Amino acid sequence: MKRLFLLPFAVFIMMVVCFGCMMPVVIPPNPANPIKTIAVLPLENDTNDLDGPVMVREKMAEAVAARHYSVMPIEDVDRILRDRLGVTLGGQLASVPVSALEKELKVDGLVYGTLMDFSEKTIGVYNVRKVRARFSLVETATGKTVWKNGIGVKSETRTSDNAGLVANLVEDISDSRDKDVPWVTINSQTSDLDYKQQFALNLAVKLLSKATGTHLAYETNEMIKRVMETFPAGPGGGAAFAAIDSSLPAAVPPVTAVFPPVLPSIGHMDLGKGNFTAIMSV
Repeated sequence: MKRLFLLPFAVFIMMVVCFGCMMPVVIPPNPANPIKTIAVLPLENDTNDLDGPVMVREKMAEAVAARHYSVMPIEDVDRILRDRLGVTLGGQLASVPVSALEKELKVDGLVYGTLMDFSEKTIGVYNVRKVRARFSLVETATGKTVWKNGIGVKSETRTSDNAGLVANLVEDISDSRDKDVPWVTINSQTSDLDYKQQFALNLAVKLLSKATGTHLAYETNEMIKRVMETFPAGPGGGAAFAAIDSSLPAAVPPVTAVFPPVLPSIGHMDLGKGNFTAIMSV
């Protein structure tokens, strides 16, 4: 039993060693795109998690920069919103005109977002990790929404008995009602452990991921990767943002899109009797 509970920690070390081993995905720029500079705004938070919106926003800013845009540093966006517009939460942005944001932030585009789900349910017979969000890109010169997309991803582990199967079906039926921003199951595992062992094991990995700042990071990365598949490519040119407002620090320069593996939670592991393999989706 002690060896069994050491398995997640061993996989954690293996994932850290292998971090960044994936080949980068090269995305060509689009010089015809008039949007050169972008501010990723604070997310509207429909969840009870306070750290989730911060992580998702940071990952979104990195992904936008990888699409050949100059992205305004998040700390500068927050400072200007707070000091000049009195905005500290994403939920307040609905009452702020795009023209006011353009005047103060001096960017060509604004990324709005809503974090709809950021949770982990651990009940033993069925354990699921879920991240769901929707985003939009607004051109400040016209106020037009030029892109929008949203998706939810989930990883699940259930016991092999009927109780695990029923709990899984109930969750799937509930999620099927979310048609506006649908769910995609990126990992689905069946465990031979009983519900008490599975509960304890998932709880241990949850505590480990929270302690290392990687809680739901795998699901967050997978959600961002999928939602960004339709995001328009920017024109490139990292100096564009600095030229607009030299009083602000330089923007995050465009980088090559890289989606390295992140520590998976226990749902991505196949724990059989005497066997242990890590299963990752492509």
